[in-house]
Amino acid sequence: MPKARIAVDMDEVLADVQPKFLDLFEAAYGRRLSEAEYRGKKIYQVDGAVEIRNRLFDRGFFADLPLVEGCREALLELQREYELFIVTAAMEFRASLEDKYDWLQRHLPFIPWNHERL
Repeated sequence: MPKARIAVDMDEVLADVQPKFLDLFEAAYGRRLSEAEYRGKKIYQVDGAVEIRNRLFDRGFFADLPLVEGCREALLELQREYELFIVTAAMEFRASLEDKYDWLQRHLPFIPWNHERL
């Protein structure tokens, strides 16, 4: 009997984009955002920071994101019982596809890029 399947989102679940957005905000505005300023919203939703979202379209944006703490161990545990699929908005951010593929191979090589049923 085949394993049940689970789809896991990549951005902000496996790949931590928050540190990069904080760095971009600091570089653009000369100050570090406090957590209270963006609590409950995306960093690029902070007043005056809308253009930071456009950096998501840059080639290389997704290449060096850190792994969310504990997610690798959680996925290894889940993989015992489930067939895992990683889902992401690579079509929305066209330049991100290669970065995201390479990122997954580097950080989570135990999750295959394809799933073949026998």
